[in-house]
Amino acid sequence: MPSQETQQEALRNFRWARGVTDDSTNANVNSGEGGSMWSRWTSLAGSYVPLRSGERSNEEEAYFALSQWERLLGFGACLLGAIACFFVAFLSLAVFAIKPSKFALSFSLGSLLVMFGFAVLSGPITHLKHLFSKERLPFTFAYFGSLGFTIYFSVVVCS
Repeated sequence: MPSQETQQEALRNFRWARGVTDDSTNANVNSGEGGSMWSRWTSLAGSYVPLRSGERSNEEEAYFALSQWERLLGFGACLLGAIACFFVAFLSLAVFAIKPSKFALSFSLGSLLVMFGFAVLSGPITHLKHLFSKERLPFTFAYFGSLGFTIYFSVVVCS
């Protein structure tokens, strides 16, 4: 069983234990073979925007300045709401032939709550940049288009 001193030494190796909490700076990388591999990895993950960034971002606004714990709580609340909506959608499958709009609305609202939860977790601007990136653009339009048409035909047309 490791002693308390070895456990404390192991904890000192973590950046947060040394008081370094800025995720926006890259870790020090040795030059040479490892450096080129690190640069290849960072170029693959180039669209990643960290929560703490030196750039002007959504965290500079007071209403977007949420701690990670508050973001996690917001995500959990949205996820619980989505689970409730999916449960209502599951229960309304019994009357699907009579009232399909009830199923469609509850399932669509649950889906939107999941998307909103991820926006709260990663930040709304970051999430929108992720959704509207070049690679995901067709899927984003198809997803939100189908949700929009589902809500339109459920509420306005009342099929």
